[in-house]
Amino acid sequence: MGEVVQQKAKRWLEDLAQGRFGQRIGSLSLRGLRITRDKDGNWHIGAMATLIDAIGAAAIISSVGVFKASVNLDISERAKEWLADLAAGRLGQEIETLALRGIQILQAKRGLILCNFIIPERLSDKDGNWHVGAIATLIDAIGAAAIVSSVGLIKASVNFDISYYSTAKIHEEVEIKTKVLGHKEKLTSVMVEIRRKENGEMVALGKQWMTSIKLKQTHPSKL
Repeated sequence: MGEVVQQKAKRWLEDLAQGRFGQRIGSLSLRGLRITRDKDGNWHIGAMATLIDAIGAAAIISSVGVFKASVNLDISERAKEWLADLAAGRLGQEIETLALRGIQILQAKRGLILCNFIIPERLSDKDGNWHVGAIATLIDAIGAAAIVSSVGLIKASVNFDISYYSTAKIHEEVEIKTKVLGHKEKLTSVMVEIRRKENGEMVALGKQWMTSIKLKQTHPSKL
């Protein structure tokens, strides 16, 4: 029996790698020595997670002869990847990419995301300040990413409040701290603080309640 299930696991993994079943992302991550790279030439964390998930499933098949689905992967890495893809324009809407492109994701833990951002010229208002609409878009997106890191789901804003404490000029660098505050049924509360990196002065504070939505292939704007 042991040898039979081991062969079954081997065939299952080979078929997945060859694209004979499963999703294309599984085939891309497993096929031969092909490695999916990110924009910096590193092994893409999504491809790495897919490979770990698939080979882990194969190991379980070799042990018990039954395929099992993952119930716990590092969702904080998923959140980091989702935000990076949004900033790079690989998903979402153009307005989100414009507001996020160039963001540096320093840390992504469960329910907490830390970023730095140098305000680019494309986000200037008529007075040379960071456009308040761009700030709102950024807060909305990073708030959603923090919730992904906490519960593994994309959520849409149902209550969105922003307080603007000061302006920030183009080319200034800001620090962004996003934290999930709590959950109530399908609702999740998140807070986003934006401060000047130079002196810690508050630029904007966003508070949101967000609710679960179904993910589609193309992710709509949450605003």
